[in-house]
Amino acid sequence: CSLNEEKGEAIAAGLRELKGSLKKLDFSGNSDLTALAWKGVLGSVQGGAVEDISFMSCSLNEEKGEAIAAGLRELKGSLKKLDFSGNSDLTALAWKGVLGSVQGGAVEDISFMSCSLNEEK
Repeated sequence: CSLNEEKGEAIAAGLRELKGSLKKLDFSGNSDLTALAWKGVLGSVQGGAVEDISFMSCSLNEEKGEAIAAGLRELKGSLKKLDFSGNSDLTALAWKGVLGSVQGGAVEDISFMSCSLNEEK
């Protein structure tokens, strides 16, 4: 979709209307979304029924990771599956924040395929 901040804002507005029934979000390949856009998009579905989110190959970095962690924190009660595949630029601190945001929630399945994890991450 080549989402950017402007398109992210438009999608966030639409997602607000769907959040009661929306179960799956797939943002795969959308590397141009800024941290602010991630915050807006995920904020738009807070209090909804989202169970599955894919961030595959979204070029996530520490700043984007912090924004996503804030959004996931509010979704952890319904969220069951997360896919972070192909995001090798997240730092150890970002991973800690993202994973910490869903602790105590309903997550059952997380994918880290091709995330270049090492001892530091």
